[in-house]
Amino acid sequence: MTNDKLRIVFEKYLDAFAKASPAEQEQLLNSSVAEDVVFTNPGVDGRGRISLLAHATGFQKNFQVVISG
Repeated sequence: MTNDKLRIVFEKYLDAFAKASPAEQEQLLNSSVAEDVVFTNPGVDGRGRISLLAHATGFQKNFQVVISG
């Protein structure tokens, strides 16, 4: 994979966390991570694209509360 292609995939992954629509998040994650993705960050460990989608959706909801709250 070239650096440009890797950058595009990574940007899709990051964009999934910025979108408010779960449908958009799902589309972006489907095009950027494997079905059996393993992910971790402080306080979160998960496996599978569905679990990652739930995490991204929760992140977006929490972020919106901070912005509007």
